[in-house]
Order: sequence, then structure tokens, then C-alpha cells
Amino acid sequence: MVKKKVLSDIDKAKEVISDFISTHEYKKEHKFIRPYLHSNEGDFYKNIDVKGKDVLTVGSSCDQSLYSILYGANSVTLFDLNPFVQYVYDLKVAAIQRFPMLLTRQLFTINPQHTSIDFSKAVEKLAPLMSEESQFFWSSIGNDFSHKEIITGLFDQYGSRYPHFLQNPIAYQDLRSKLASTPYINFVSSSLHDLPQNLPMGSQFDIALISNVQDYYEDDIYKQDIKQIMPFMRQNGIMQLNYSYNYPKTPNNIYHPDKLDNINELFGVQAINGKIYPHLTDLLPSPLNNNGSFALPVLRENSIFVKVNDLKEAFDREETQGKGSDGGTQEGVEPTPAGEVTFQTESCVGVIKNPSETNPNSSDLQSGAATQSDDTSQIP
Repeated sequence: MVKKKVLSDIDKAKEVISDFISTHEYKKEHKFIRPYLHSNEGDFYKNIDVKGKDVLTVGSSCDQSLYSILYGANSVTLFDLNPFVQYVYDLKVAAIQRFPMLLTRQLFTINPQHTSIDFSKAVEKLAPLMSEESQFFWSSIGNDFSHKEIITGLFDQYGSRYPHFLQNPIAYQDLRSKLASTPYINFVSSSLHDLPQNLPMGSQFDIALISNVQDYYEDDIYKQDIKQIMPFMRQNGIMQLNYSYNYPKTPNNIYHPDKLDNINELFGVQAINGKIYPHLTDLLPSPLNNNGSFALPVLRENSIFVKVNDLKEAFDREETQGKGSDGGTQEGVEPTPAGEVTFQTESCVGVIKNPSETNPNSSDLQSGAATQSDDTSQIP
């Protein structure tokens, strides 16, 4: 029997889509309930060692969890308070397992180069690969709205870019293979604040991706919530605490240069900074821009990482020295260095365990063009 929660989620989704259809605007109250359509953090996955590791990640578009699986994570725990995220995860995973790459990409895209598809028939094809709740959710939505209405009304597409595994057939097939081997995936419906009491007992993580969460918090509350999850982090792990964005047409090409300094000061550690380079080839045209041009400036991003050991030492130092919770560093006490070994990619700099080790799969996954034909024949 379908749970009452699913029925409530369906009603809310229909409300969000209907409001957009009638006004062609997104209501403020829907800002935090619309999951991102895509995200593309593949550059730093080429250089952090997730193979065999236990990963904690915010849900959002679910692409971070899929990247983690692609690069060999032992387990992935997604957390998100957004009620739609688990349905999005099920739909994406089912599409990757069932459809060719370009058809999956088409399912999660609306732009002038892609015609809409029959969403209900797509869901019918994918239903055996989804949970009962997700089947009912997407079938109900598909019965009332078109593909275009669902993608434009339900999803936040700000800065959306195709993830690497939806651009590269080799990566796509590798991800499909890894999904078939059923890695341990756990979904936790929770905010960051309530995460400690909602995580499964005994949870331990090597990598935590808490991206794009700080922007919705007061700094002191965010700091305390990060501190709460430190007991779940293993020694020698790393945490991504935020993104920093910049845009080409702003002064000095910088939009949020203060975010890195803010992390350094707030937590009393030296974050692992990165140079920022544009991703020019994988941006999506805005579905709301009929001429196919980009409605948004080119988005560049910088992933801000810290070492778990440094963060734990900073929290311990703050407690023992009676610093309070203002996040500053005591005079004469330098932040713990970020580490002797760093890596640099197109979007971030971070720490690797051994400078001679790189991801053995990354070169294969980066090679190859998207040569698959856009075969829509699988949807009658």
C-alpha cells in the first residue's frame, strides 16, 4: 500500500508544477523544495580517492552520489530534507540502467535541441527498476503533466550542467555496471541539523560532501552542525564544506571570493583552496530561453575541502582554550596546515594520500566522445 507521505509528496509536487505553469515564475516558498536537475563535480572525483570509501553526501540532484558510485565508493549515504530527492534518485538510476545515454540525458533535459518525450511511457518502462513509492509518484505526476512541464516546473535548473557520465559513453557504461552490482546505498530524510540522530547506528564516513548547504545557514549554526557530525567522520578523511562561485562578467571574475576566507576563519583551519576554471562545454541552454542561447553567465566553481584531522584539532583546540564559538583563531596559534600533498584539477585543489597514486579509472572515463545515437525507440 502506498504510504500517506507519498500522496502528500505528489500533492506538493503538483502544486509546485501547476504554480509555475500558471505564472511562469517560481514562488519563493518553492525555492527549497525544487531539487537541482544536474550538477557536475566530476573534476575533483578524478583526484580524490573514493574507491572503497564510505561517502556521506547531500542529495540535491543526486549526481554526487552517482559520481561516488562511478569511482568505486564502498557505500553512499544521501541525506536531504527535500521530499522529492529520493524519487529523483530512483528515476535517474532506473534510466541509467534501462536507457542508452542520450535517451537518459533527454529525459532530464528540455531545450530547443531536444524534443520532449512521452514521460508517462518512459516511467512505464522504468517502473520495474524503481521502488513502489517512486513508481506511484512519477506515474501520478506523468498522468497530469507533460515532460516539459515536469522538468521546467519541478526542478531547479540554475547553472545546471550535464554530469560527466551523461557526456561520456564509457563513463555511462561503467556507472551502469557499478549500479548493477548494488553498492550499499542509504537514503536519510534529514536536514544537516538533525542528521546525527537520523543516521544509522554505527555510521562512519571517510568523505563528506556538504556542498551548497552553508548558504542557507547562519555561520555559527552551520559550524555547530558540522561539529555534530564529526564523531561520524574517520581519521584522515576529508570534508567538502562549500562551493565558491564566480562569473566571467563580474569585476575580477570573482563572485564569492569571501567564501574561502569565511571557511578558514569560521573553523580555524586552512581550507584546501583551488583555482577556478570555466566549464564551457557542458553547460545546458536554459529551457526558458527559446532561442537556445545561454540565459545565465558561464558558471565557474571552486570546491572548498578541509581535512577531517585538521577540523577535529581545531574544534578540540577551541574547547580546551576556551575560545567560545566565534570561529576565530587564538592570537599566536596558526591554523593547522592543509597538508604536504595537494592536487590540482580544473575546478579544485585537494589532498591525495600518495602523490604517485591517481584514480586508475579516470583516464578511461575521460576519453571517448558521446557517439551514441539518440535512440528514442525504446519509448513507444
